[in-house]
Amino acid sequence: MKQLKAEEFYRVQKYVGFKGLSPETISIIMKNNPGNIYVDDSKMPKTALIWSYGIEGFYLIGDDSNKKTNNNIKEFVDTIIIKGMKEKDYDCFEVSGSTPSWDKTIIEIFGQKGLGSWKQLMYIWDLNTQRKTLETDLTYEIRSIKDESFDTNELVNKDFFINELLQYWGNLDTLKKKGNCFYAVINDEVMGMCYTGFVTDEMKAIGIETVEKYRRNKVGYNLALKCIDEIVEEGKTPYWECMDENTASKRLAEKLGFTKLGEYICHGFNI
Repeated sequence: MKQLKAEEFYRVQKYVGFKGLSPETISIIMKNNPGNIYVDDSKMPKTALIWSYGIEGFYLIGDDSNKKTNNNIKEFVDTIIIKGMKEKDYDCFEVSGSTPSWDKTIIEIFGQKGLGSWKQLMYIWDLNTQRKTLETDLTYEIRSIKDESFDTNELVNKDFFINELLQYWGNLDTLKKKGNCFYAVINDEVMGMCYTGFVTDEMKAIGIETVEKYRRNKVGYNLALKCIDEIVEEGKTPYWECMDENTASKRLAEKLGFTKLGEYICHGFNI
């Protein structure tokens, strides 16, 4: 397996139109979000292993039936990837495939490592959904990262706010240009934020983080409404993803107006 340089990502762009390819994967191939791409052949790749810094996980795309390549993936992960992950204090290797047939292949490659699996749900916002309004009289201020007055220096918990965004975007300037981010502030403290995690030509995937002590105050819901409105006004479709066992996230998605698009399987093992 060989790592592509960023200027070589176009070599796997032929897979962008394939049904089942996640917005996260497409966004990395399009160089909207930071990630690495490893391929079986740097000139004419048939299989690619894609690392997302935001998700902190891998995606496998392309030909899942090439036994030689699959053996090379196993050896590459064992000798190169896991070593690098341990050096950066990761304790779990997570991977999903772009098609159901990849699930069988992933089990064949990593099945001897105590592989666990779980279901991820994909939701898409129905553009015909009637716009909703903020639910409560706000006791806090909602701000946008695109505001001219945006300044993180005044935030008492700015690390919580900035570190999450940098993980997905690498720098705030790229987020401002390509993404969206609304955050709630009270007494110069960020209560929570809703932001674009990944971007494609058609969709924007959103994520929500709320400081624990401010949960159950409809912070996430209100921020999501602002983020959804802005994305829709841009002519793109909001996208939502969560684990099947995350009941709270599923309920919030449906309350906001998202409908289930599909599901896929994630796999992982401790390293």
